Amino acid sequence: MASRLHVTSGLFLLTGVVDALSVLGSRGLHSKGVRDGTSGADTEGAPVTFGDGSLDRNLWLGMSKSLDLHVLDDLEPIAPLDSVNPPAHVASLSPEPLPAENHNSKFIAPYGNPDAFPVVDGPHCMCTKPVVEPPTEKQLDWAEDVARQLGIHIDDMPKPMAGKDRVRCTCKSSGNETGNGEWFRAEAIPGTNNFTLLPSDVSYPDGDHWSPKVKDGIVAPADIMPSAHYPIQAAGDRISHLPAMAREDRIGLKFARYMDQVEHRSNLCEGDGVSENCVVDCRPGDEVQTHFGQLIFNGSVLTTYLNGGLLVEVNLTAAKDALGTTPCPVERQCTPFRPCLEGTSCVQKEATHSFDYLGELQQALRCPIGTQQCSSIQQIVGGRFLKKDGKNCRAAPIVKPLPA
Repeated sequence: MASRLHVTSGLFLLTGVVDALSVLGSRGLHSKGVRDGTSGADTEGAPVTFGDGSLDRNLWLGMSKSLDLHVLDDLEPIAPLDSVNPPAHVASLSPEPLPAENHNSKFIAPYGNPDAFPVVDGPHCMCTKPVVEPPTEKQLDWAEDVARQLGIHIDDMPKPMAGKDRVRCTCKSSGNETGNGEWFRAEAIPGTNNFTLLPSDVSYPDGDHWSPKVKDGIVAPADIMPSAHYPIQAAGDRISHLPAMAREDRIGLKFARYMDQVEHRSNLCEGDGVSENCVVDCRPGDEVQTHFGQLIFNGSVLTTYLNGGLLVEVNLTAAKDALGTTPCPVERQCTPFRPCLEGTSCVQKEATHSFDYLGELQQALRCPIGTQQCSSIQQIVGGRFLKKDGKNCRAAPIVKPLPA
């Protein structure tokens, strides 16, 4: 009986706490409209329902928990038989050792060091290092005195590594940043005294901030290091949790990995040919990649038009094996599917069938008799069918140099 009364008292106490939280919520202490729009009526004494994204959602009087995600998936899973280092129970099922086991290679899993705050943001800077000037006569005399006191030759003295001036940088906005940026990488410009500072992705091995760069996560046997040494850090700079963050901001690996993967996918341009960060100016003379259905060709832009069209020229690889070829201008209305010039227009190839020496049926596509195979074709296409640096093209006029 005592236990039941104790539980009942605790229930009354808990109900009182819930009522108190509801009263506080009705006075504007909740985050409103996070996912489900604005809140309901906010009148004195009336219950208020907030979005599922509210940080202080009420489990008893608030929305249902049906939207909670109880299973957090890895968006880049690896099948057991596709793993470079398969588990023992999978490897034992194979009648012979798997190829990866024979080569003793190493696999660095994607998002092994995810970024819990995955924002690659900030300005782009061009920096100039000061020129290291030769030492003056007074400085040489001082260096000789120091070398004599140390008992070493003057050539063994440390050389100046930087100039007297400061590093000077000129930064410009990329046009879409939302903050000042936290992580940057320096890239030297060969043959100059300059380098660039660009925002960097600190995820490893998927980002571009840390080394070594691992292609597709595969490490050759001769390059293998202990897993704890990835990514490389100086002994005096080593920290156990990368990227560095305050202890109160640290979350579990699977949660940080999931947020990093979702953020990465939100910035991809696959299927997005209109966003500002997913299009690039294409001008006459630019090399582009043309997409005609399932066929992909390398081509060049000849002309751009005000309506957004681009005249491109592509070379057909099938023309290498043809006996006679000819370039096909845009007036002939030729395409990769109609590459045979017949008079003033183009026609499709014809299929011929034959049997090889094994008696198997073979099919070959050839231009009809009396036609010529196009060595190159010209066609006017929209920018969404062209890609430059992985982004959709936007027709832009040629840039003429200003008069001197």
